[in-house]
Amino acid sequence: MTLTGSPISAPQTNKQTNAGLLAGTPKGHPHFFNQLSNGLDVVSLAGEWLTAAANTNMFTYEIAPVFILMEHFVLEKMRQIIGFTDGDSILAPGGAISNLYSLIVARHKMFPEYKNKGMRALPKQLVLFTSEHVSSLCLLAEIVLPRQI
Repeated sequence: MTLTGSPISAPQTNKQTNAGLLAGTPKGHPHFFNQLSNGLDVVSLAGEWLTAAANTNMFTYEIAPVFILMEHFVLEKMRQIIGFTDGDSILAPGGAISNLYSLIVARHKMFPEYKNKGMRALPKQLVLFTSEHVSSLCLLAEIVLPRQI
């Protein structure tokens, strides 16, 4: 693959797109399994098509009222299923951001004044024991923890 300083034609774009799809892993194959996905999920595919066709985002109610309300009711139902009758929830797009959310929640649980006072609310340096997963190193920077003490 090379990037040039000038645009390419639509037929060239189609040719390169097809080559990329053919060279990629066939995740829609019924025998494809890994830790993140397995085969083709028709309902998920329909959701992807709907999202692309709507050409919207989930930033605010004004931009996507139907999707915001759908998310609200789906999360409410999920909380009911696990026995939470009150509270809030959020959909996380992946493992790294889920780990970040969990650290922020844990910090808030232990040090609720952090939200108002920042680092001054901490009695001493926090320590996180974790694996060497790449997301762990990014999380340290996000929640203002040094890699070494």
